[in-house]
Amino acid sequence: MKGIRDLGEGVFRIDATGLTHPYPRYAYLVLEGERGALVDPGPLEDFPSTLAILRTVLPLERVSLIVLTGETPDACSSLLALRREGFDGIVLAHRRAEALALSYGEVPFKAIESGDESIALGGGRTLRLVNVPGIPTAGSLFCFDERSGSLFTGKLFGSVGAEGSAEDEETPGRLESFHDLVFPRLGDRADIGEILRSLKPLRALPRNGPPVESRLPFAVSMLAKADAGGRDLLSEVARLKAENLELQKSIIQASDDQLKDPVTGFYNEVFFEEYIDSLLPREEGSILPEDSVAFIRLDRIQRLNQRFGAKAGDSTLKGLGRLLLEHKPPEAIFFRMNGPLFACYLQGTDKAKAVAFAGELKGLVEDSDGFVDKITVSSAIVEFTEIGSDRVDSGRLHSGLLKVGKERLRLLDKLGPGSICADSEITLRRSSGTVLLIENNAFEADLLRRVLERHGFETHVVTRGSEALMQADLYRPEVIVSEIFIPQMDGFQIRQRLMASTDLRNVPFILISRDKSESSVQRAQSLGIRHFFRKPFLAGELAGIIKLLISDPAAERRP
Repeated sequence: MKGIRDLGEGVFRIDATGLTHPYPRYAYLVLEGERGALVDPGPLEDFPSTLAILRTVLPLERVSLIVLTGETPDACSSLLALRREGFDGIVLAHRRAEALALSYGEVPFKAIESGDESIALGGGRTLRLVNVPGIPTAGSLFCFDERSGSLFTGKLFGSVGAEGSAEDEETPGRLESFHDLVFPRLGDRADIGEILRSLKPLRALPRNGPPVESRLPFAVSMLAKADAGGRDLLSEVARLKAENLELQKSIIQASDDQLKDPVTGFYNEVFFEEYIDSLLPREEGSILPEDSVAFIRLDRIQRLNQRFGAKAGDSTLKGLGRLLLEHKPPEAIFFRMNGPLFACYLQGTDKAKAVAFAGELKGLVEDSDGFVDKITVSSAIVEFTEIGSDRVDSGRLHSGLLKVGKERLRLLDKLGPGSICADSEITLRRSSGTVLLIENNAFEADLLRRVLERHGFETHVVTRGSEALMQADLYRPEVIVSEIFIPQMDGFQIRQRLMASTDLRNVPFILISRDKSESSVQRAQSLGIRHFFRKPFLAGELAGIIKLLISDPAAERRP
C-alpha cells in the first residue's frame, strides 16, 4: 500500500503525507507477533492517514507501546486522537519530555527516569531507550530495536540523504540544510558517538529522512565536527539576507516546524537569533550599521482568549501576520517570537524612521475590521548602535538586542496598550518588583492581582500552563505565584519546566492551593519550592513573603 514501506524484521515505515517534500516526517511500527510499538506517531494533521495506513498492518488496539523520541508537535500531537480511536497501551518518553507530551492528551504515561532503559515488547523482543539530551531537546531519546538492529534517531541524521533506493525520493541536496538548521551548535558530541559505538546499530531510521545504512559511519562522523553545520548555517542566512525581497515567500512556503511558527508561517525565534548574529561585521574595527528592530506585541491577548475562546488569540496573531506582510516595506523582514510577539528587522533604518514605521503600523491595526474584535499593538524599538560593545565584541549581537528589547517591552506595560517605546530611560512610577500570577479562577486572580498591585508589585496574570511559560520568558518576573490546578500543565509541571531553563530556574516559586496534602507538600519540596500557602490565606502575608524574596534573594535557598 502507498504510504507504508516494509523495512524487514518486522519494522515498517509510515508516510502519512503520501507526498515528496523537502522535510518529510515518518512514523515507524515495530511488529512482534500480534503486538506492536509505534515510534513517533506524528502530528494531528496527519492522524487520519496514519491510522488508515497503520490498520493495514495491525489494529490500533494491538499497539501496546508508543515511543516518543521527542516531544515536538510533529512527533506526538496526535496522542489524544490515538487514545480516542482505541489505543489503550503505554506512552514512553524521557521524564523531561513528559510535561509537554502530556499536554497533547491524557494517556497512560511511563517516564524514562534514567539515561538507559529496556522495555519488553513481547516474544523476547526488547526496545532499548537511551536519553540523548540536546538532540535537539533535553527530553530526546534514541530507541534501539535489538532484533532488527534499527536505531530510531528522531530528528538526528535526517540530513544524510538517500542511498540510491528508488523508494526514497528525497535527495541529499534537498535535505542537507535540515541538520545544520536544527542543530547549529551540536558541535563535538563524543557522548553520542560513544552511545552509537556501544549499540552497534545496523541502520538509523530518522523521523525526517530516509533510512541510513551504508552511510551510517559518515553520519556518526558528523558528530565529531566542532560547531557542526554552523558555517553552513551562516552562509544560508547570508544568502537569505541578499535575497531580502524573496524571504517572506520562502517563509510562507517553509515546511519544517523547527524553523517556522505553525500559526503565522514566519521564521521563528531560533532562526531570528542566527539571522541577527550573522549581521555582525566580521572585519576588525567595523561599526554596526544603523539598522533597527521593532518588537511588535499584540496587546491583551488573554482578554481575547477569555472573551472569544482559546483559539481567538492564535486566529488574531495569524491575521496580524497577514496584515504585516500586506504592508511590508522592502527593507523589512518579519519573525515570530515566543508569545504574542513579532520582530521586524528594518535594514538601513535608524530609530526615528523605525518609530515612524511602528506608528503607521499601529494606525493600520487599529483601523482594521479584519479581526474578531478591535485590537491594538505596542512596539519596542531598538537600534543596533544602542547595543553594548561587550555584546558586540563577544559576537552576541542577538542577546544584546533582546536584552534592550525586553527592557522596553516591560516599559510598554506601564505606558499602556498601543504605545511605542524607543527609550529605556522613561521616568515611570517605580515598581516594587514583577510578579507572575498563575491562577485558573478569574475572580481569585483579579482579587489577588489588586492586592499585589496595592503593595506596589507589577503583576501579570495568566490562566494556562503554556501561557505561563511564555509570559515568564517575556517578563522575567522576580517571583512566580502559582495555583497547582492549571489547565494544560499543573503548577508542579510548570515549575519542572522552568527548572530546565538556565535563565528562569532560580526565580522563587510560591504555590497556592486548597489541596495542601502531605503528598503535595513532599512534591513541592522535591522541586525546591519553599513556600506553599493553603487557600484561603492572608494576602498581606503573601505580599510580605514576596517582598522579602525580592529584597533579599539569599533568603531563599534555590536549587
